[in-house]
Amino acid sequence: MTNAVQAGVDDGFSETKIVLPNGKKFKISSRARAGGSGSISIGSESSSSGKCYSTPDGEYFAGVIERADSTAFDDYPISTMNRVVVINALINMGLNHEDMIDICTGLPLKRYYKRGGVNEALVEKKIANLMKNDVVPMGSDTAPKIVSHHVLSEGIAAWIDQIVERKDGELVINEDLASERVGIIDIGGQTTDIAVIKDWDVDISRSSTIKAGALLVEKMAAEYIYEEFSVEATWEQINSVLSTGKIEIFGQEKDVKDIAMQASMDVIRRIESEVRSNINSGADLKKIIFVGGGAIKFKPMLENWFPHAIFADDAAFANARGMQKYAELNY
Repeated sequence: MTNAVQAGVDDGFSETKIVLPNGKKFKISSRARAGGSGSISIGSESSSSGKCYSTPDGEYFAGVIERADSTAFDDYPISTMNRVVVINALINMGLNHEDMIDICTGLPLKRYYKRGGVNEALVEKKIANLMKNDVVPMGSDTAPKIVSHHVLSEGIAAWIDQIVERKDGELVINEDLASERVGIIDIGGQTTDIAVIKDWDVDISRSSTIKAGALLVEKMAAEYIYEEFSVEATWEQINSVLSTGKIEIFGQEKDVKDIAMQASMDVIRRIESEVRSNINSGADLKKIIFVGGGAIKFKPMLENWFPHAIFADDAAFANARGMQKYAELNY
């Protein structure tokens, strides 16, 4: 393991993000489906940005693909689909069979902890899942080998990113920052983690996970589009709705900014209600830190929640950076 690379892999339900010790980072949609590509190439170039993989459970197709199987199920973190998505991300980052990976991934806070302690059974299953190393690319690509696997709670990973600093190439724990009581609000794809932490201890009574995030916004936007136009929008169309406020239906462009806003606000209100039931005013906290891809997407709606709230630098990669630092510290 002397040549292993310590990689932080935030294997979320919506996106998979990777950070390496040299600071290199990469993200890709957590999209895959059972079966082959289902597409035919026209000309010399592939018509898809996905890749095919062989597993003991059959073939999978993964990447930035239009039609994907849902990741919104409880066992996704310990599934074959998860292994395919993670290996696909590592390969797309440029890693191959010559690379040995000491990996750290995450679980939502409420699943990482159970009855006040670590959910050892689930953590062990998640560790074992990626250690199978049984996802084989079909084609010229080769997969890196995962030689070690750590698992963290996702919100805790973001906290580690805040308190562990790199100085002269070495990781150092900032004890002053670690001693502060802070709140972490991690808005992801499938879930939002809320954590209150001080001195490596999580206040379980004020910490929680709710099933609300970017994927729920997509789902609600799709429902509103159907109600308005009687059309089942594709993933590509919903991306357009949420990013541009427009959708093309039957060749005509429609302005749906109100639908995009309504879907976002419905989810954000749900998240805010849960956050305040745990953190209350947050007056006793040194600061509240927003992290996760959702924190970036919904930043204008979050900025006035707390007077001492901040957004982590490059907030979408906060978990992955914390996971990478944890893997390196425990190497």
